[in-house]
Amino acid sequence: MSTMHPEQQTQPSTFSLQRLKKVNLKERAAPAIYGCFLYLMDLVTLGSRAFTDDPLNDVTGMMGISTLFFVMSCCISQLTFYGLSSFRVGLVSSPISESFFSIRKLYADITTATEGLKMSTEETMSTVLFSLFLSTLLTGVAFLLLYCFNANKILSAIPAEIGLSLFFVVGCFCYRFANATVWSLSKTGYMNIAAFNATGVVLWLGCKLLSKKVPAISRYAYILCVAMLIGLFYLVAWANSWTVEELRTLNLLPTNASKELIKDWVVKVGLSKVRLDVVWGQILSILSITLLNMIHFPINIPAISKGTGSSCLMKKELLANGVANCLSAFGGGFPTYLISSSTIALNTPVRTKRIDTLVLGIAFPALFFIGRPLLYYTPQLSFDILLLFVGLDILYGSFKEIYESGVYTMVFVSIVTATSLCFNNLQFGMAAGFLVFGTKAIHAKYMSRAAEEEDDDFVAVTIPMA
Repeated sequence: MSTMHPEQQTQPSTFSLQRLKKVNLKERAAPAIYGCFLYLMDLVTLGSRAFTDDPLNDVTGMMGISTLFFVMSCCISQLTFYGLSSFRVGLVSSPISESFFSIRKLYADITTATEGLKMSTEETMSTVLFSLFLSTLLTGVAFLLLYCFNANKILSAIPAEIGLSLFFVVGCFCYRFANATVWSLSKTGYMNIAAFNATGVVLWLGCKLLSKKVPAISRYAYILCVAMLIGLFYLVAWANSWTVEELRTLNLLPTNASKELIKDWVVKVGLSKVRLDVVWGQILSILSITLLNMIHFPINIPAISKGTGSSCLMKKELLANGVANCLSAFGGGFPTYLISSSTIALNTPVRTKRIDTLVLGIAFPALFFIGRPLLYYTPQLSFDILLLFVGLDILYGSFKEIYESGVYTMVFVSIVTATSLCFNNLQFGMAAGFLVFGTKAIHAKYMSRAAEEEDDDFVAVTIPMA
């Protein structure tokens, strides 16, 4: 997984102004647009809801803070991974969305704990943000310690089946999450769900066929399809006289954010208003978030390497993750990582270039701050269809390799996939994978020792000749 191509030995991934001068912005437009759409998909569904999932009761404006932190963390991590990562393809990094559930609980626990202390809004929010800063900084420091102690040698020993199975699981999760909106609209029946998935598969096959027939627009196929769906969505809404408010109520449009991205209290927060006693009371939660952030590294890196066909140096990735999280702690707040599903999607069907990491890191925040109002008029189903495409790409790309790898790999992947989907958790799936691998290794060692003992018990008898 962490082997190095010859080109990586002679052409290290370093920042170069000469390379930037040779960048063809026209060629980079397609992956940048696609990458921005992937970011917007994450922002609408998860990025704005790290602290709370209830927009109606968000009186302190934490959804705005979450949105701003998400964008800034993406920008910081993209620029960092462009400078330090050893991958030679375009990468997509973002805040660790799996940790948002823990961050949300941390926010709720702190606000509950401060109610009896009669703390002001500024003191409460200062304590919340400092706790988040601490968990992200500890994540970065932990990665840097692993880098200093050459822990990459241990991580490089992760069996190939782990990466392949987690790659497949990521595709399953993408497909499942793509059905979230239509599932909420179809509580009494499955016809809408079946129609959505059938339509998605047909459109995906159509995009594949179009890309094959007209290679020049292969990168734009998904974008053109989504643009067509957006136009069709508003045509249907107009024909039925649906208002924007009705569409938002039905969850067909994202929740409209307030005109103010951040509230007035934000300028009043500071270290002097942090209640360290409250922070200390949440130290176990902070450390658990840090541990959760660390677990994703051995999951995502093998999956990205397998999904993009690009090798990497584990030690450089440890350094990149460490620096990215340390910088994000001070400038963005959220812990960050390379997100496997979006990176694989960005490099499908055509592999991108390393420069796309930088272009995307600049394009996304620029697009957000310039066109933020338009984001909340983009149909939720268009994001869902794109996520469905990503899931189908991953499942299609991994199934053939799994089948060709033999019965053991198929059983291994089945166990990891079933565990991950059952508990809705990649970490549990990875634990199941290591359990299977460990069981196989112990059995192989036992059989080898039994064979050696059998050889030792064999005594050769020489019969003298008369």
